[in-house]
Amino acid sequence: VFKDCSKILIRKKNLLVFAEGVTDDVFVRRLKPIKKGAIRIGFSALEYMDWSEKIYIAAIGCNYTEPNRMRSDLLIATSESICLNDHRKQYEENPNKVISELTLLAGKMMREQITHIENPHLTSLHETIMILTRRGMNSESYNEKLSLRDRYDYSKRLANWMNQEPIDRLEPLKEVSEKYVQALSTKNITDDEIWRIKNGQLKISQQIILLLLLIPFNIIGAIHCALPYFAVKYFVKINLRGLYFGVQRKCYC
Repeated sequence: VFKDCSKILIRKKNLLVFAEGVTDDVFVRRLKPIKKGAIRIGFSALEYMDWSEKIYIAAIGCNYTEPNRMRSDLLIATSESICLNDHRKQYEENPNKVISELTLLAGKMMREQITHIENPHLTSLHETIMILTRRGMNSESYNEKLSLRDRYDYSKRLANWMNQEPIDRLEPLKEVSEKYVQALSTKNITDDEIWRIKNGQLKISQQIILLLLLIPFNIIGAIHCALPYFAVKYFVKINLRGLYFGVQRKCYC
């Protein structure tokens, strides 16, 4: 793998490495532990090409409003680049030390490109504040006049403030926010719906009328999507079945 990656970099192409070592079962706006593989790949490529070309590394932050929701927004932020060639002398003296140091630096650079909540326990509080203020990266409750960049900046500033506050000062606020969210869930309504009804943007009766008017378009869309879907599904199923039996015969022989 390292050799193939080196060949890609030698051809002056880019590599995108998802360097986080773990994933969360529940979406949390924070950076997970960074592995050393990305930095190792860069230095391996430099050794492979005898340091004849320059290789840079940069941190890219993928900021989702809601990764599990279709058509939600995504803002991609990119840091300044680091030239690995500048660390040649230190690397040749102590490669493990340089790789560890640059991995820590890369982690710091990535945290600057995303909303990073140090304490996962405060995730719900961060999300609720964004909902109530309608200024953050929540996928449903937000001010449509704000740009995605403005909402991203607010989300980061809010997380940075929470990271600096003592946990005992945030706990009472977290308890109140959770009670509010539970009350909304009991009533089967969202804060965004309350806000829209309160401001007269779209009443429930208007939503029903809009839904009825869009039914013909939904049917047309379903037909257009369903026919290609079932055709592709049937084609893949038949071909996979043929491949499976082909492998079985080969193994049997």
